[in-house]
Amino acid sequence: MRLIERAKIILLADDGATNQTIASDLGVTENKVGRWRNRYAQGGLKAIEKDRPRGKNQGGKKTAAQIRLRNKVIHMTTQETPEDATHWSTRSWRIHLC
Repeated sequence: MRLIERAKIILLADDGATNQTIASDLGVTENKVGRWRNRYAQGGLKAIEKDRPRGKNQGGKKTAAQIRLRNKVIHMTTQETPEDATHWSTRSWRIHLC
């Protein structure tokens, strides 16, 4: 589906349609149209065939600090209850962990 949408963007652009017109016709944002037009202009069909990599794990799941934090959160949420509350919330975790 994504490739079909990208191809439609490129074909409409080739017909001379503006980003605004293409976005309106396809129900996407002008930013998305511009992004795929630019990628096609820079790299041709190969550039629109696949998504670009979204990046590496920025030290998340595999670091010792993340493992300790994850274990602490799991312990807190399953074995403890916060003061003056019946359950943990994201805010109460942050306050307690800091």
